[in-house]
Amino acid sequence: MVNNKHAFWMALVFTLIIFALGLMSGFFFESSRADDLRLRVEHSEINLLDEQLRTRVISDLNVGCSLAMENTFDFADKIYEEAVKLEEYDSASKFTSSLMEVHKRYDLLRMMLWVEASKLRNNCTKDFHIAVYFFDYNIQDFDTRARQTTFCFLPCFMR
Repeated sequence: MVNNKHAFWMALVFTLIIFALGLMSGFFFESSRADDLRLRVEHSEINLLDEQLRTRVISDLNVGCSLAMENTFDFADKIYEEAVKLEEYDSASKFTSSLMEVHKRYDLLRMMLWVEASKLRNNCTKDFHIAVYFFDYNIQDFDTRARQTTFCFLPCFMR
């Protein structure tokens, strides 16, 4: 009888060790994802500053609008692809809320891109459309979440 209790205690200890290792590895993987996203955000911010400088040079030196629009659209595509990657990471995130700060930085980055694209549209004679949607991350209402998710995927179909 004593051996059976000992076997159960050993199984419990072994299970707790495996559970703790799994939990720690989950935290490690999630923090490495957040670090990767922070690097991506910093890279995007550098690209945006480059884009702002390009826009100022274009407006001051009368450089062609087609080049400016092409660069802006390329940058918008990069931001979109990185935001999609962020959504994939966020949907897999279970432990920490560190990705919320990354979301905020991407939202600011997209807002700056929107302003720069609006200025470019006003300065150039060519017309293009800017589609913007606003998203609330901390919403509990199912209908509102469904609408937000639907509108979130519309830019994919407008390309």
